[in-house]
Amino acid sequence: MTPVQLAKDLHRRMGYPLGKAHYRMQMLVNDINGYGGPMRHVRKIAYKVKNLGDVMARRKAAQEYTKDLKPSIAARVKELRKNGFAYFTEEVDPQLLAELKSFYDEVLTERSKVATASPSHPFFFSLMDDADYKTDHILLRFVLQESIIKAVSAHFGSVPFLNPMGIQESRHVKIEKKALRASQQWHLDYTTGGDEAVSVWVYFTDVPTVAQGPLTILPVAASRKVKNTFFPGRIEDEQIEQSDLAKDVTPIFGSKMTVFLVSTHRCYHMGSRVHEGEKRVVGIFPFYKAADIDEFIKVTTPLSDPQKMVVSHIPA
Repeated sequence: MTPVQLAKDLHRRMGYPLGKAHYRMQMLVNDINGYGGPMRHVRKIAYKVKNLGDVMARRKAAQEYTKDLKPSIAARVKELRKNGFAYFTEEVDPQLLAELKSFYDEVLTERSKVATASPSHPFFFSLMDDADYKTDHILLRFVLQESIIKAVSAHFGSVPFLNPMGIQESRHVKIEKKALRASQQWHLDYTTGGDEAVSVWVYFTDVPTVAQGPLTILPVAASRKVKNTFFPGRIEDEQIEQSDLAKDVTPIFGSKMTVFLVSTHRCYHMGSRVHEGEKRVVGIFPFYKAADIDEFIKVTTPLSDPQKMVVSHIPA
């Protein structure tokens, strides 16, 4: 055998240590550069420097837009800042909420019959359609209503970006591989721009117990105690228990058409642990303080200036 062949054979007999080392290095680089990795701090600064004009304009617009904030909305914003979660049903337009319910009853229930599972989240069945991403659609009319935009703007101190929304039906699916448990594990959400995220959630089905797989959070104060800060990836229940945080676990229950705000950037959360024979359908409308993605909404109706800012994105 030649020296090269001998070296290859020795490497094989040793279990390919160089290949394993290279793979581990790749995984480390991916973790560092990932949305939840340490580079998020660099991305946050770089985004603000690169888009300084837009950042300042959104701050100024938010100050003007929220100066007459209703006391009830201000109370919800205060609660969101403190705990990372606030019920919001009483603050939304009841007519829009009724239309949203009709959309579920008449359209989404039919889509559910032919929905397919996500490859990465086998318990998620998307009920969205390309035709939903228009400003005359009830989904956009609902999430672009004044009370929601004002609340999120007041929380961020900046008029936010609306990011790709989703309607997900969670079903009971037996998961064989740990990697496919995904959002059933505790995690934080991170943005492309490395900044904060707040989501508006709507329960389209009743979620009265843990059997329906409610969104479950650790409030802000408890989330800060999770020992997972350098590479904040997904963690298991055992780590929550070992950190003496089990007492702080908060399932978010609600009847059909319950609306709430949640800071998924600051609160560890998990959900979709649906029991056999149950399901959970939710609408999730994520707002980001910074967003480096292409526009995805078709403007088909007149919009106010704040609404225009919400649906406009800075191309990646």
